[in-house]
Amino acid sequence: IHKVSLAALCKARLTAFSLPNLIDRVIVGPTQHPVPIFTALVDQLRAAEVPEPERKVFVSEIPLRH
Repeated sequence: IHKVSLAALCKARLTAFSLPNLIDRVIVGPTQHPVPIFTALVDQLRAAEVPEPERKVFVSEIPLRH
């Protein structure tokens, strides 16, 4: 897990650090509602012009524990 200051990267105009280049994959879960979260993340990545966002978002197979 990495926390990256995207605002600082945008100010520096570092194109190698664009959002599509930064995201390898996103893992959803464990959660009770994986499908809506998956859909929302794919929609947001698509809006950010990340190519093929549905191939970057994965739902975790780890069961949710209460």
